[in-house]
Amino acid sequence: MSHLFLDSSALVQRSSPERGSTWVQWLTEPTVRHTIIVAAITLAEGAAALAATPRAPHGLSRQELADAGSDVLGHCNGAYQLVAVERCSIERAIGFTHNHRRRGSEAVQRGAA
Repeated sequence: MSHLFLDSSALVQRSSPERGSTWVQWLTEPTVRHTIIVAAITLAEGAAALAATPRAPHGLSRQELADAGSDVLGHCNGAYQLVAVERCSIERAIGFTHNHRRRGSEAVQRGAA
């Protein structure tokens, strides 16, 4: 049993068939008993990533998107621990961007870890 931090990419992999989905689904399986931690901002970032999939070739249908979105919110409401993004997390994110090429929201997710 471990504490695992999921970023938006992993959150999407949990609910949408793509490379890595099987592994993430196994890690988040309740019987494995890992504590799953998600930064609150990850909900919006994950929703944005899912929303882009119907526009991609071979992406999710509108119904699959709705189902995946409900799945993500359901897990976040019951199975995951949500952590607030505090000022110190943002400051860590700023430092992270100095050494790594990342989008702001991705850096904030990592700063919250």
